[in-house]
Amino acid sequence: CGTGPFLLIDYVSMSSLTYKRNPNYWRKNPLHPEDTLPYIDTYKVLIIPDSSTRLSAMRTGKIDILGVGWENFEELMETNPELKYYRYLSATSSNIYLRMDKPELPWYDIQVRHALHMAIDLQAIAKDYYGGNAEILTHPVVPYAEFMDLVYPFDELPESTKELFRYNPDKAKQLLAEAGYPAGFKASVLCISAYVDLLSIVKDYWANIGVDLTLDVRETAVHESMRMRKKQEEMIIHYMDNAQFQTGTYFSTGAALNASQISDERMDQLVEELKEKKYDWDWLAQQWQEVTPYILEQAWSIELPTPYSYVTWQPWVKEYSGESTIGYLNFSNYVHYLWLDQDLKKAMGH
Repeated sequence: CGTGPFLLIDYVSMSSLTYKRNPNYWRKNPLHPEDTLPYIDTYKVLIIPDSSTRLSAMRTGKIDILGVGWENFEELMETNPELKYYRYLSATSSNIYLRMDKPELPWYDIQVRHALHMAIDLQAIAKDYYGGNAEILTHPVVPYAEFMDLVYPFDELPESTKELFRYNPDKAKQLLAEAGYPAGFKASVLCISAYVDLLSIVKDYWANIGVDLTLDVRETAVHESMRMRKKQEEMIIHYMDNAQFQTGTYFSTGAALNASQISDERMDQLVEELKEKKYDWDWLAQQWQEVTPYILEQAWSIELPTPYSYVTWQPWVKEYSGESTIGYLNFSNYVHYLWLDQDLKKAMGH
């Protein structure tokens, strides 16, 4: 709109976006009040779908900053040990949401939801699928240092809740039988292709307790349209953001991100109270300490392991620590604090 630190001057579809410094930008650097931001004259975002091409561009200094998954990080650091990096736990987990507004579905019974949970070996997925670069149970509040007052310690959860996150197919079969499904049942999950490998693992685990899962793979736009209109027949896999900020959208009746279509009196009451006390940190901490065991026990969705990722950057990128936002959903505004040490870049042969 012309009010930010950069002006978009060129866009090449599926190739790049180019921004130029806004000469009328108003902000000063709070650490150096004499400096008007931004420092850099040109900011270019390259769209490179192929992973090997992205890594090659980073290795050869054609890219200054690159986010990489754990599977590429070690390889990149072996060839370019001079790179700076930051390891972070994703703020969003991958959740299988169980539709809760249809009493005829098996998981309307809480015993079935518990069975589906404990039939998945989350530790094995974290170890084998993510190479050990993942955490179990990172929601409803992400365990970042800033939010630890709101996080309920796993070790202090009731034993009945902790066992949901421990692999126990025998107990899962017992719960299914008690719920009236001794031979299991069929189910379907709406997904995009990016989730197929992960869901195939879940499918195999559930097959061991008699649950036959069908992957309903859709193009991303179709998946998102069905999710937002709540048109999935049964299950859907999608992310869950830090619920400390999104309580109303994930857990209140009729809310946009309430993919499980929960209608729960306790959660609706909490959402109403949040409207008045959202910035009362002591109250928030107390509420999340009280409600987290309840949310986990209800098992409205199944949280799969949350992976770590990395941001890497060249040594000549200054005033950067790996951030992608400055404040909640304030994406990309970190860029106007950056500057490039051109002498160092030249000395390194780039």
